[in-house]
Amino acid sequence: MIMTMAVIKKVQAEFPIDAQASILDILSLYGSRETEKDVERVRLLALEKAHGDADLVAEHIYAAKKDMGQALLSLLEEES
Repeated sequence: MIMTMAVIKKVQAEFPIDAQASILDILSLYGSRETEKDVERVRLLALEKAHGDADLVAEHIYAAKKDMGQALLSLLEEES
């Protein structure tokens, strides 16, 4: 799955240059399966909710891979 410019720009804005490649690698894990939907939305929400914390990005992405519906719901509820 190709990374969108919106996701790349968010990573560039929130993480130091030396961490950006690993964050993009983590984000690329979501969307690798045909069943994983709303890829850009999930990635952007994971970044937003992580507040610059790489460990939280990974936590959100792994949660989305395990149960995207529940993870997305949780991220959206936090958004409110």
